[in-house]
Amino acid sequence: MRGWDNYQTALSRAAGHPVSIRCHDLRHSFCTMLRDAGVDMKLAMLWMGHSDEKMILRIYDHVTDERAAEGIQRVVDRLENPEKT
Repeated sequence: MRGWDNYQTALSRAAGHPVSIRCHDLRHSFCTMLRDAGVDMKLAMLWMGHSDEKMILRIYDHVTDERAAEGIQRVVDRLENPEKT
């Protein structure tokens, strides 16, 4: 973990304040990025090393503002153009 500590020290210096990132935090970010990119859940499960889709969705996936806005826009589009759905 010495390399990781050196990385966090460099980040803290660059940011001008203490930065603390756990390796597990990176798993959450990675999963959320996969979902935002529309990666197939089976691939996400493979890359995350889990066989349980529900666990990935419940623990690791976080809804981003961008994904929420896209979802809202899809609903608005369907309400405004019901014949296209």
